[in-house]
Amino acid sequence: MSAVISQLQGILEKAKNLKIRLPKVYTDEQWESLSCLSAALESTAKTLRFTQTLLALATTRLGRIPTVPFDDVIKGKGRGINILLHGPTGVGKTFTVEATAEWFKLPLYSISAAELTIDHGDLYALEGRLDSIFKVAKHFNAVLLLDEADAFMEQRTSYLDEHNRLLTVFLRNLEYYEVILFLTSNRAIKFDDAILSRIHLKIKYGDLTMETRREIWKHFLSKAHTPEGPSSIEGEDLYRLESLRLNGHQIKNLTSVAHALATFDGRRMSYEHLEMAAKSNEKFADEFGESEHLKKMYM
Repeated sequence: MSAVISQLQGILEKAKNLKIRLPKVYTDEQWESLSCLSAALESTAKTLRFTQTLLALATTRLGRIPTVPFDDVIKGKGRGINILLHGPTGVGKTFTVEATAEWFKLPLYSISAAELTIDHGDLYALEGRLDSIFKVAKHFNAVLLLDEADAFMEQRTSYLDEHNRLLTVFLRNLEYYEVILFLTSNRAIKFDDAILSRIHLKIKYGDLTMETRREIWKHFLSKAHTPEGPSSIEGEDLYRLESLRLNGHQIKNLTSVAHALATFDGRRMSYEHLEMAAKSNEKFADEFGESEHLKKMYM
């Protein structure tokens, strides 16, 4: 058995013992089904400048073009890429990470920050999990996503010792692993300066524009086939949909419900099915103050 295989087995066994999920490696067919995600680099990163910077960082660090390695003063330190995506939920942060992985045909390894802090203050367990996660991501050359990473980003204080220790452990691991790491943040927090100083690219997301909402609707509607054929929604109906101030998660969920209704109805999915889906969620929406967005669908 080679030393590389032996080392990999040790990493995988450690990951298994720590209940760490391994990265998903897409098949050729799955890569094909994800091809439309590459558009997210244009539609959600907001500007060509962000898109070019993101691609330049990833391309050079992955060695896809000839380059002279750029190291920290300490050899082997600072070779990873750390990218922060910050903004409200459902505006394309995760979509951008998926698009980056798809663009470079790399597996995506996604883990929630809550999974890392499940032992509440056990710093040895946290360090073990981080060590295994970074090693597995490095071996598979995976894009690593730490989702909802606010717990690792918030500014340290003089009275939250547990949070301060957690952040110290995270910073120590962040510096020595050569991976492409995305961190997403949903909450309006004050970021710790030490974390921000280690972030290569920061992208702030605002609410979706009408144009972006249109592209999201078109993406999910293109997937909403029933045995009777593709969705019949286009033209004026699509214009009405893009004017609704819904985020990406809401659009996906509404389309999913409408698709189920159309399939059960034995018809192609139509605007009528989206109306039915919206009405069936009206009571839920009222409780969360979102009813005005949905009521516009059938006013």
